[in-house]
Amino acid sequence: MKTEIKTTIYDIFGYLVPGYLCLSLLFIAYNQSVHNNDAFGEMYRYVADLNLNIILLLTVGAYVIGHILSALSSLLIERGITKIIKFNIFLNEENLLGKSLFTLYENKFESTFHCKPDENVFRLIVCFVESKQPSVYSTAFVFLSFYGMARNFTLVFSIFSGWELLNAIALRSSTAFLYFVISIILTTILYYQYIRFFKYFKKQILCAFLLPE
Repeated sequence: MKTEIKTTIYDIFGYLVPGYLCLSLLFIAYNQSVHNNDAFGEMYRYVADLNLNIILLLTVGAYVIGHILSALSSLLIERGITKIIKFNIFLNEENLLGKSLFTLYENKFESTFHCKPDENVFRLIVCFVESKQPSVYSTAFVFLSFYGMARNFTLVFSIFSGWELLNAIALRSSTAFLYFVISIILTTILYYQYIRFFKYFKKQILCAFLLPE
């Protein structure tokens, strides 16, 4: 029996890249906290000495860490922070489509699935679009991959900023404080990118759902 293992763009941008970022920042934080040395210089020397076996091991580790980050960021950022600060209101179907298209969306949803739409059935629409509009779904999947990456990056940099703040206080390090400020700025920018890409993804799926079959 032939078995195929398919790799998607989400595996790379949603899991692997955030996993590598997390490993890199952990390396920097460890060298700062334990050795109090030039973390970037140490990383350069470490990377220069890597062999193929270590690279493969790091890649597997980064991929696994990426999955863990994805689960945590979905819980803490998507279902937590975004709902607490009410950003999810701007991402609901009515705000994304407008009143006229939202009425059309409700009518089509009820005629297609024989039930009323709510926030818990969006996955059903995604599966419908994947089946009926595969070319549009492919474009939307790119947005999905980048919104997943941005969400995971947001979590990684928010954790790193907290670590650097502790380092700045404990070590009285101006370098650690600079890393803290940079990390806070990056966290804010990446959270905005997460919202933006999620908006593009969801609107693309909703508009594809409304296309005539």
